[in-house]
Amino acid sequence: MESFDLSSLGTEYEIPVFYIQGERDWQTPYPLAKQFFPKIAAPLKLFYSIPDAGHIPMIDQKEKFNEALFDILEQINN
Repeated sequence: MESFDLSSLGTEYEIPVFYIQGERDWQTPYPLAKQFFPKIAAPLKLFYSIPDAGHIPMIDQKEKFNEALFDILEQINN
């Protein structure tokens, strides 16, 4: 996995892209996700940072995760 290059899969999408990222995630490291996200081209893209959450933000910070989901629903329904 250390040699895996996510950008090799492409960075252009025809659909919305949403990242919900725990700031303490070490499995998909927050700094790498934050660094990669600007490279994505999509009709709509949003990055949600969840403080004090690891790889499972829906458990670590349920309320903040739900807020992100509701915001995503609002964004795609407008």
